[in-house]
Amino acid sequence: MPTGNSSPGPVGGAAGLTRDACRERPLVRRRPPAIHPRLLRTSAAAEYLSVSPWKLRRLVHDAELPVIEGGGGANWLFDRMDLDHWIEKRKQLRPAL
Repeated sequence: MPTGNSSPGPVGGAAGLTRDACRERPLVRRRPPAIHPRLLRTSAAAEYLSVSPWKLRRLVHDAELPVIEGGGGANWLFDRMDLDHWIEKRKQLRPAL
């Protein structure tokens, strides 16, 4: 009569599973790389800049940010590159205190 856990027999009564099969690494499903769209809607662009949608609209009306008008002029799209440029223009170096 075999003793210990060295037998390759069924595990816990599960049909077809052996101890060796349970030791195999589980199948890892990898996520595809995230797709970051270049054009963002108003709410996503505001979140990207960490400003409110109202502030973002004001920047467009004050001609500080370009906008792409969608169907019927009701939908605005913002180019991520324009948003990055707006951020870069506002960076400042402060002298150490």
